[in-house]
Amino acid sequence: MDVRRSTGIGVVAFATLALSAIAMPATAAEADEPLAATSGPELAATAQELLTVDDAVQAIAPDGAGNVVVSVSDDDLAPDTLEYVEGHANVVIEDIGGPITTRAANELVGGAGYVFDLGGTYAACSAGFSGWTPDGQDAVITAGHCAEGQTGLSALLTRPSEEPAVGGPGAAVMGPLGSLGFAQFGQPGNPSGAEGALDSVDIAAINVDPVAGLELLPRVTDWTTAAQDDLAASSAPIARIGQASDGMAITKSGRTTGVTSGTVTGGLGWAAIRDGSGQSHVVHGFMAEMTVASGDSGAPVYSGDTAVGVVSGGNDAGTLTWVADLGNALAHTGGYSIKLDLTEPAITSPADLTRVGAGSTIAGTAHPGTTLTLEDAATGTRAVQEVPVGDNGSWSATAPSAPGAYTLRASVRDDGYNVSDTVEFDISVVPAAPVIAQPAADSVANAPFSDVSGSASPDATVRLTIDGVPHEVQAGAEGAWSVSDVDFGWGDHEIVATQVVDGVESAASTVAFRVVPAAPVITDPSNGQHIDVADAPRAISGTGVDGATVRVEVGGQVVTTVVSGGAWTVQLPAALTPGAQRIAATQTIDGVTSDATVIEIQVVEPAPAVVDPAPTDGEPVASAPAPRGSDAGRDELATTGADVQTPLTWGLALIALAIPLLAFGAVRSRRP
Repeated sequence: MDVRRSTGIGVVAFATLALSAIAMPATAAEADEPLAATSGPELAATAQELLTVDDAVQAIAPDGAGNVVVSVSDDDLAPDTLEYVEGHANVVIEDIGGPITTRAANELVGGAGYVFDLGGTYAACSAGFSGWTPDGQDAVITAGHCAEGQTGLSALLTRPSEEPAVGGPGAAVMGPLGSLGFAQFGQPGNPSGAEGALDSVDIAAINVDPVAGLELLPRVTDWTTAAQDDLAASSAPIARIGQASDGMAITKSGRTTGVTSGTVTGGLGWAAIRDGSGQSHVVHGFMAEMTVASGDSGAPVYSGDTAVGVVSGGNDAGTLTWVADLGNALAHTGGYSIKLDLTEPAITSPADLTRVGAGSTIAGTAHPGTTLTLEDAATGTRAVQEVPVGDNGSWSATAPSAPGAYTLRASVRDDGYNVSDTVEFDISVVPAAPVIAQPAADSVANAPFSDVSGSASPDATVRLTIDGVPHEVQAGAEGAWSVSDVDFGWGDHEIVATQVVDGVESAASTVAFRVVPAAPVITDPSNGQHIDVADAPRAISGTGVDGATVRVEVGGQVVTTVVSGGAWTVQLPAALTPGAQRIAATQTIDGVTSDATVIEIQVVEPAPAVVDPAPTDGEPVASAPAPRGSDAGRDELATTGADVQTPLTWGLALIALAIPLLAFGAVRSRRP
């Protein structure tokens, strides 16, 4: 039996569009020997039959050279396999040394190579992102120009270990992929496209053939496991679609140059991309400084776990890449979308899932913007509810109302066909926690007290732990309960309460609060008071809590005293200087300090006295001008105008000064 490896097909560069055209060499079969079908229903039926009846057969696929390769794990072949191999001249046996693992056999990720059968030639491109058809079937999203304007094309997967990305000759066909479902390069009805038109795109979708047996993952390969023909084994998740922005760091994964990274240069725009015939097609997208080469067309471009585009074209040097904007392009495909790796749900509250209160709130995190479903694993029903997940990834739901043990299944879904992995949480639902009504959670009391009260199930036993000390009280017929012999002194306090209902202890409710003295009152001086410097206070007084230490700070001086009889007074070591004086006072008792009371006073200096100069000998004594509004002195005032001119002169000076100040302010406001 002739056992040999199939030969890869050489790749010929096709212009500058990252599109590879591959010539099909003549088959090596003898003219008078029958040939096995290399595509279509006959090949599919043969593959299904041999893979079913012969455990040694691991794969059956055309190799792109006119042969059908039967990959086997040993040479003990079933009669049906031997008959097929010996009865066709173009069937080649390939000994792969062992079974193909599940991952390598059927998991497809972004970046993998494929070819379109153009009828005598193959166009080699890269799979962009795993996707969905409009009706929720598997699809591969790639570049529209890979189809070369044709329809109804068949796509075949190529063997990763033979790709140029890992030093291979490229385009050794491994198996069927599917058929072209959508392709657009330019505008509908106008392949040249138009600048400024959002429907001028470069996008295609391959409908995956179920016969291919592929599992499409929302991931992109890094090519480190290509030698094992298992691109999924080392791959990164794609969790969302985003829009590229200037300076964004991006990565591409393609069959020719593997993984390369670069930077977006500028925002979204349009570029004229030449096809193999030299015709230009305007494509909406963005420029990036990133290495690409022929065969990388359609490759996924992403930033972290965010998909941003597919490779559309590049310059001759391979240093600049035009990327078709993914979000906009998908909007013009008639409903195709990409698969996303949605973050599965997690429960963050309550921390103890063995004591979840009946009807209480369960909270957690999941993929932002999705819908969470909780199901009872025992019955398969939605025992809790469906709830939205917020844009910050948080969600909350209501626990089952009946006590008991539950296994909750949780998953999220988006508005399309993406669903997260399902996770399970084992919870024990117990009676709801009693309510602590007084004191309120996170409250602040300004004086010690001794009462705590709340509500529970009628006649339940309420168990309290107050600052670490256990208490127990019986709820009344209507569920009310209270404890009145507790010393809630100054400081921080915590109350934890449970109730026992029908012999089962409930979940716990917890209330934390503080007892803090109110800020002391300053009674003298009063806020806003203006005091002559000669009368500036040397003492400050007020009211507070008996026994508390009052601390007063003013003018750089700090003094303390103890409240006695509800009052306090501090003596200032030094006089207060003229100007605004801020006075702040706090009081501390049992190590607990109040907020501060703050007032401000103005210490002012008296205005200097105005003294008229004495007249010199022989100088007449001028009479004082008459008051405004009186008839006396009207002629003098009109003649001299002195008391009118002076304020006008000052007014002009102020206005003149205001102009350059405003101008200076305007200049400062423009500084970055």
